Amino acid sequence: HKEEGGGADGMHGEGDDASLVPTTSTSAAAVGGKRARKAEVTNEAKKQALVKEEDDTRSTPAMKRQRGVKGAALQTPITSIVKKRCRSSSVSMAGDEHKEALSTLGSQQSSIALMFSGFVPDKEMKKKIENLQAKIVNTDSGPESCTHLVTESKRVKYTSKMMAVLALGDIPVVDRKWIADSFKKGAWEASDTYILKDKLNPDIDFSGTRAKGGARATGKAKAGGGKIFESLKFLRLENFEMGQDDCKMVIEAAGGQLCEDKKTVTASTILLAGEEDHKLFKTSKTNPWAPATELQNKDFVKFSILRHKLDRKTYKWK
Repeated sequence: HKEEGGGADGMHGEGDDASLVPTTSTSAAAVGGKRARKAEVTNEAKKQALVKEEDDTRSTPAMKRQRGVKGAALQTPITSIVKKRCRSSSVSMAGDEHKEALSTLGSQQSSIALMFSGFVPDKEMKKKIENLQAKIVNTDSGPESCTHLVTESKRVKYTSKMMAVLALGDIPVVDRKWIADSFKKGAWEASDTYILKDKLNPDIDFSGTRAKGGARATGKAKAGGGKIFESLKFLRLENFEMGQDDCKMVIEAAGGQLCEDKKTVTASTILLAGEEDHKLFKTSKTNPWAPATELQNKDFVKFSILRHKLDRKTYKWK
């Protein structure tokens, strides 16, 4: 009991009377009290250290983000983080928009197919077309395989390709400058500003909008039908200026039918004749191409297509 009381007195009467001489039991109690106080101080220091450590931990950016702390002091200034995030977001958005634009542009450009008339594109022009992600097609795949016919406006040449494209009526004919200007821009310019114009024949429409507008051919015996030679049959004679393959391409593009030989000729068949064919027809005692009797020259095909008007009198061999 004395040790417990002395221990208690020692713990609670530390500064009551320093002159008292402690007994053995009270001395032991004092030592025990010192140890207890020391242990208590140590425990308190540990607690404070733990609290400080916890505070330090809480003050790290990771903990603050996890706890949803807003407005706290971070190691990196918040303005820097906001700016960095804004820049990152802008770059990401810009990158996405650029990719989308390229994808859209790529799909548009890959649908452009060019056919050339009156000149042959050189290596430099072909490279420009390749960079613009377009392609070049030829007559082997038919005139309808192109989206634009490219030619020179300085001197308009009415080639078989030109005639076939104009006969179709839905393909624009453009000047070659369209390619150069588009290459400079890095994307295809609107083709309607490069539509061909023939100063000698200003009434000819090269826009490729005739068929889309549903314009019908005039001067035809049979009403209806948008193509100028629809329901008509032709036979190309030996001296006609346009070759067999080209003639077939043009006539069929205009809706007509080209006979392979005179065995299929009827009285309504139109004979496409050159000057020598006309002479033979005039000097022969019998008609070599009977029963057909209507001979038309090259301008009949040309201007019927260009003007979209069937004129069987003006260009007929007499």
